[in-house]
Amino acid sequence: MWVSTNETFNNATMLFQFSRKNNFCIFSFTNMKQLYSKEIHESLFSSIYSSTNKIEVDVKNVIEYLENIGEMKNLNYIFYQDKLSVKANLIITLSEGFPPFKLELELELKDENIFYSKLTCPLLKIIKQLKQNQEDLFDIIKKKDLEISEYQLVGGNISNENIKTDIFEKDNFFMNSLQNHKDLVEEIPYLFDIYSSLIEQYNIRHSDVNKQSNSISTKEENQEVQTNSIKNNSINHKAIKSSTTMEITNTSINVKKRKKSLLLKSL
Repeated sequence: MWVSTNETFNNATMLFQFSRKNNFCIFSFTNMKQLYSKEIHESLFSSIYSSTNKIEVDVKNVIEYLENIGEMKNLNYIFYQDKLSVKANLIITLSEGFPPFKLELELELKDENIFYSKLTCPLLKIIKQLKQNQEDLFDIIKKKDLEISEYQLVGGNISNENIKTDIFEKDNFFMNSLQNHKDLVEEIPYLFDIYSSLIEQYNIRHSDVNKQSNSISTKEENQEVQTNSIKNNSINHKAIKSSTTMEITNTSINVKKRKKSLLLKSL
């Protein structure tokens, strides 16, 4: 996970992430403008120990500490430019009463493609998913409004004033949202246009990647994919039906809940 270092570099707060892959330890830092990293094999990890350390700490303990960085508060950072490279010092206080333990890192500036794959692309993916979640919630609210209206049409009454709601209007919701975030809209007038363009470029770029990876597919495989797509569309069509039915009898109105489909459970 990314954590704030509470330190700035090039006029922006630096974030830090520690990860491991194939026996390599990866230190990553970003100020959301550049991405810096240091990769080192676990067998050489002690080489980044500062020569000024007054205590000896087992490599495994340091790595374990860094892997739980989100829960740790006793870690300080220093960033500085040294000739042609950027350096970072991680100052760890492992336990009260002991002198701090320091790691010295010489960071490598990553190119724009790595920055895109490590930061921009995941952020766009999250934004896209949040947008889809929003649309799914709108659909659920619409169904709930229809369900309540149907309940009232057959004589049902909602007696608790505290839980009564008005019919949800999607356009009004967005207008109110814009009113509540005037500062953001005024600062970036074309914010939603930028968002739409970025998402479109994301879809195009990843569509091209998928085409390249599937270029060796046979016609039979493509036909199978199309068949599965048709089946999936059929399932999705069924899934958008209301998950609630109402049974009207002479004496009462019973609301029966259907078991949610796997699609709805994931919302």
